[in-house]
Amino acid sequence: MRLHRFSLRSAVLSLLVLCSAANADPQWCTGKVMRLLQDRDGTVHAYMNFRNDWIQLCNTETAWNGVSPSICKGWVSSAKVAVAAGLNVTIQYGEAPACHLLPLYGAAPGPGYFMLLTPGL
Repeated sequence: MRLHRFSLRSAVLSLLVLCSAANADPQWCTGKVMRLLQDRDGTVHAYMNFRNDWIQLCNTETAWNGVSPSICKGWVSSAKVAVAAGLNVTIQYGEAPACHLLPLYGAAPGPGYFMLLTPGL
């Protein structure tokens, strides 16, 4: 009986995780940029503490998921300031799963905006 209860509990928890991942709504993900990585092709990845893994922000060479290279370059500058000063940022997504469930690397959705947060405001 104990094994059956554990299996049912696992199934229910798995279903909840899958349902929440499939449910895409606007998200405002706030946290720290822990690391910043730019590949030689211009792809910019950030290790965000709200995800505890790498997500793609944009690409400085080509448009990616609706984000132009010129916008991307501004976001990279803001991300560098955030890393250097230990500031929080908010990344807005028009349609995405919960912040801690965002797809990783290039599978991440394109952000709507990248906002550097000033402490105390």
